[in-house]
Amino acid sequence: MKRSLCILLILLTTVSLFSCGTSAPSDPAESGQGTAEVPASTPAETDPPETEAPVLPLKVKDMDGFTLRIANYEPSAMSWTNLTILTEPDDTPVNDAIYQRNLELEETYQCRITETFWYSSSGADYNINFAVASGSDDFDIFMLYDLGATEIIQSVLDWTLIPEIDLGRPWWNPDATGLFMVDGKQYFTAGDMTLGYLSRAMCYLVNRDLYDALGLKEDLFAAVREGRWTQDLFLTLAAQSVMDTDGDGAYTAADTYGVFGNPRGFLNTLVGGAGIRYVESDENGHFVFRMSKNEDAVNVLTKAVQFMTSHPNLYYNRGTVPYEVIPDTLFATGQALFHVQGLPHTIVQLRDMDDDFSILPLPKRDESQSDYYAPAYGSALTSIPKTVAAQRYENIGLLLEAMTRKTWEDVVPQYKEVLLKHKMARDAESADMLDIIFNSITFDPGVLLWCGDLSDDICQKLFMAKNDAVVSYLEEKTPVYQQLIDSFNKSVS
Repeated sequence: MKRSLCILLILLTTVSLFSCGTSAPSDPAESGQGTAEVPASTPAETDPPETEAPVLPLKVKDMDGFTLRIANYEPSAMSWTNLTILTEPDDTPVNDAIYQRNLELEETYQCRITETFWYSSSGADYNINFAVASGSDDFDIFMLYDLGATEIIQSVLDWTLIPEIDLGRPWWNPDATGLFMVDGKQYFTAGDMTLGYLSRAMCYLVNRDLYDALGLKEDLFAAVREGRWTQDLFLTLAAQSVMDTDGDGAYTAADTYGVFGNPRGFLNTLVGGAGIRYVESDENGHFVFRMSKNEDAVNVLTKAVQFMTSHPNLYYNRGTVPYEVIPDTLFATGQALFHVQGLPHTIVQLRDMDDDFSILPLPKRDESQSDYYAPAYGSALTSIPKTVAAQRYENIGLLLEAMTRKTWEDVVPQYKEVLLKHKMARDAESADMLDIIFNSITFDPGVLLWCGDLSDDICQKLFMAKNDAVVSYLEEKTPVYQQLIDSFNKSVS
């Protein structure tokens, strides 16, 4: 394969412009930056299913040496997510599948794909804005850490101008991508050009050995399939696993707990799994905070606070801020039944864990909820700079549609196989769980764009404080949150 890899050394600011808090780690896998989301009106629960158009063969064109120019993060700059675009064969299933995808694209379309690296997760927004302001046409695609999206919104092209792309297809993660359709303009996409958002899809892990040792009988896979995997079932099972293991009369790091994870991850998975967004979209796609008026949202938050109040030992964490979990080993050492910061990325990290575990989607609000949801966060959105010449649009569209679709068809199955080899019990059923998760990716701007100022604030002041005055607090903060949100809305008006 004619592989061209350009290395661009960029001096970036040392202070992350995207961090959720001034002392938060830059890796959201460690900071536990959870997300929660589903379309604001949850149409999946009220509208009849639409018939999906048949998948047609990809359109092919001889591009006569056209070069698709991509700016991406060097792997170590965002090590908590998989943003691989170009790679060499190395006898690993995922990388080999990505290499083969690129080889086929370059040969089929008679094109080249090049990649230029950012060397830090921070500062990319400055470089994108500078490039566009200077009129540079050096790149067709900018990958951007999602927390920086608000900073470059005026520098990106409307994707509806790009032909040959079908953003309604599953390889574009339409529920997530659709979040950035505002006033008929598509500012960013979250498709499977990389495995980024698949690697960041929130899920729960359950320790199968501990589950069996506790004598718990519920078939969790059956509960998922039958729509009975709900927050009530999850919390009931978690509460039943709390034990003063060493018998000293105190709950410490030596004991056994129902839940492992930081407060942010715990609360955001309950919110997101329930099909609720902290920040919704209005009929024109503009963002709005109206959580205090959302009965389901209020009920989920109130229930979470009250359950934690009545079960103070449900989980053990000596951290004092939403992104901390101290100690951070209780699931790996077999001392917690559920891991609520589960991610495909997390599965790989637990490869040396002694106990077997299984993967589950986030629990539903209740059995009336028709679908499961997998909030995703902490990866890179795909953007097109405004300075790209219009005569390049067709080739860009053809190649991006082919790349994302072939990732979905050829690379994702290999990725699933790799995940299922890491301490997963009953692999066939865990594979079904991954299918549910990978087909349910959603975004919540309250976490994706404003975690530190919005969703973390709610976590700290309600969930961590065990404050069940939910409505009054949300009403008090609504003007503050909306002012923050409106600065973004004005930038796209």
